Amino acid sequence: MKGYCYILIALVLLLAAPLSAQIVNTITFDTQPAVGCGDIWVEDGVDCMVTYTTDEDACGAGSCWFDFGDPLDTGIWLAAARLVVMFDQAYRVYSVEIDVIDYCGAGCTMCFAYEGGTTVGSDSNVYIAVHEVLTMNFGVDGIMVDTLAVSSCEGFIMGNTIRIYSETVVNDDRTWGEVKTLYR
Repeated sequence: MKGYCYILIALVLLLAAPLSAQIVNTITFDTQPAVGCGDIWVEDGVDCMVTYTTDEDACGAGSCWFDFGDPLDTGIWLAAARLVVMFDQAYRVYSVEIDVIDYCGAGCTMCFAYEGGTTVGSDSNVYIAVHEVLTMNFGVDGIMVDTLAVSSCEGFIMGNTIRIYSETVVNDDRTWGEVKTLYR
């Protein structure tokens, strides 16, 4: 009987490990700041910037055309641009979900996760003109991520869109922005 209890406890602990991941932040893109290409603004406690596409993007390098959705349709239109979300330090991330609608073809809207400039994850759209969730899963061990990027030749990153799942914050009463300011 005692052996079964140990096995049961070990099984519960093993299954609970991935469940400790929580949404650390949801980036909403509802502020619609007056920014140009390369300007940084703070959205939901993280630094954001729309910048030129790179060779890694479906459009190739050198384009930066974007616009924010209207108040009834929050989000960011990328008409050949790259949205970059930057953290001050790397966080062990288990999963990232990004809501997009692509209008240029399969594989045209892409997302990337980076640590120190090295790509550690990516995904791209499959459908055209349909709400789709791009997902990067890194497993129960997670992976250190300090930057996320989304690029498109003609796509929309929906408001309330980027969900970052990470390990539990020490004090669950703190928001992502509050935790981030501790390390600035």
